[in-house]
Amino acid sequence: MVFHCTAGKDRTGFAAALILLTLGVPRDVVMHDYLLTNALYQRPPGMGSHAPEEVLAVLWRVQEEFLDAALHMVDNDFGGLQAYLVDVLGVDAAAQKELAGRYLQAV
Repeated sequence: MVFHCTAGKDRTGFAAALILLTLGVPRDVVMHDYLLTNALYQRPPGMGSHAPEEVLAVLWRVQEEFLDAALHMVDNDFGGLQAYLVDVLGVDAAAQKELAGRYLQAV
């Protein structure tokens, strides 16, 4: 599966987190995966080189607080992950089962 956004971390990170959570990956493991961006992502040469480093850190790195805030909003404003998947994204039980069938190994 391939999906991306300009920097490949914010919308993409949230989408990846939603997919992993839908597949039953524990939230702390999802957060660890999200934070790997800071260790593995390499900013394209010349991108934002004139901005102060603290600005570049926000633009090109991920912060735990950002994903926490987004997931907190899913929980509080939409009634949790299941309600968000079904009511907002249209990913019903059948689609979730299809996703699991594609990406999880039977044990």
